[in-house]
Amino acid sequence: LSARRGIVSAAISAVDMALWDLIGKAFQTPVYQLLGVFSKKVPCYASAGLYGRGKDQNALADEMRGYLNLGFSNVKMKVGGVSLEQDLERVKAVREAIGDSSRLMVDANYTLNVPQSLKMAKAFEPHDIYWLEAPVSPDDLSGQAKVNAQSPIPICGNETETGVDRFRELITHRAVEFVQFDIAACGGLSEGRRIADLAAAFHLPCTLHASSTGILLAATLHLAASLSNLDSVEFHMFHQWLFNHCPDNSFNVEIGGWVRPPEGPGFGLDITLEQFDK
Repeated sequence: LSARRGIVSAAISAVDMALWDLIGKAFQTPVYQLLGVFSKKVPCYASAGLYGRGKDQNALADEMRGYLNLGFSNVKMKVGGVSLEQDLERVKAVREAIGDSSRLMVDANYTLNVPQSLKMAKAFEPHDIYWLEAPVSPDDLSGQAKVNAQSPIPICGNETETGVDRFRELITHRAVEFVQFDIAACGGLSEGRRIADLAAAFHLPCTLHASSTGILLAATLHLAASLSNLDSVEFHMFHQWLFNHCPDNSFNVEIGGWVRPPEGPGFGLDITLEQFDK
């Protein structure tokens, strides 16, 4: 079982996604229709707010406000890379920039321990944070469960997990309130659907991590459109590899952050090796 984690799980995920795309193309049907349509458009949030040399809270606030101008309603930013006092100033600036009606999520990228996580959550609470993502090491299940139990901000995770069995542990230990998975890591669309169904059985919402290529985002949107307990999909504003090889208007953002799965057979993409040869 342990051998299926890491790069092996990523390989399985890639094969699974490719097979779904092939099936869709064989039947001349979009994958989200094969899976069963729950919604024809998917709620996405702008994922960014990274640290940068010389990038103060004012520059960060301008950046995040700009994503609202692109049509998004909700945003996510990074935390945990500087002192809590500095991060608090960054969070305050972003909340002021985006207003009270937009969701603001924060992602600590597994950089904190339990006391630090709880201290951060209490400091951020007045600024209406929708979730605190990946606060502690993904191997510290009991620690994450403690944070989720005591934090005034719900915990979201864990994008690095693979397979429904690992997510069963997260869920039954109540280590998360938002079940976050990535179909490029967890085992593909097939395993992602099982994870989403498991979360639904425990009355938990899902949010899908998608931080790399246009192919992954397209596949994620197709799965997301079939999920009744979907909260959101990550739309990364920096990691957009191969977006230029996707059909024009593949990922148009409608007001409110809604994005439709690309239409057409399979994932609605037609990317070939010949394009890269050129």
